[in-house]
Amino acid sequence: VKDWNIQNGITNNGIIITFSVSLKNVGIGIAKDTKGILSESLREMIIKKTMIPEFKNGDYYIGIYNGIEEILNNWN
Repeated sequence: VKDWNIQNGITNNGIIITFSVSLKNVGIGIAKDTKGILSESLREMIIKKTMIPEFKNGDYYIGIYNGIEEILNNWN
C-alpha cells in the first residue's frame, strides 16, 4: 500500500479529490492540518449533494468543478 503525502514540504494542508467512473467512487482526501477545516461529514455532504448529482448526468468536469468551489466556500 502506498501512502499519499498531501503536503508541499512546508505545510501539511493539501486536498486530493479522487474519482473513478468505472468503480462509481469518489473521495476527498485531506492532509493532517486540514481536518479542522473540512470535517468528514462536510466532505461527505459535498460529495453527495454537489458532485454525485452531476456525475449521474455524465457531467464529471462540472461535478469536480462544483466540488472544488464548495470546498473553497467552506474553507474557514
